[in-house]
Amino acid sequence: MATTYTWDIINTERRVEEDDLDDVVFKVSWVFSGVDSENDPDGNPYQGSFSDATVVGSPDPSAFTAYADVTKGQCQAWVIAALADEEPVRSEDTLKAKIDAQIERKKSPPEKVGVPENWR
Repeated sequence: MATTYTWDIINTERRVEEDDLDDVVFKVSWVFSGVDSENDPDGNPYQGSFSDATVVGSPDPSAFTAYADVTKGQCQAWVIAALADEEPVRSEDTLKAKIDAQIERKKSPPEKVGVPENWR
């Protein structure tokens, strides 16, 4: 199974003022997705995702980036750093494992729904 993973930053929340800084990002909403190289019976790739909103740490005033100049890459890095500080720790690897498990459940579902063919 070869899975391609991507981050998508959905939204940010910011404080108008924090200490001596203006427009400080404090929360990032995100989706981490994985698309498998194998397709389902309908020809669509198996995929999974995990989403959340993460409070990121207060900025270092000497390395502060104004809100208008913040990049998606910075937000992603802030999220990854904040997740590593959580209990229990959630790393990018643990998110990948959750997505891989979702994909595997789709490939080999533990339960199925339907009626017997002879009912039709």
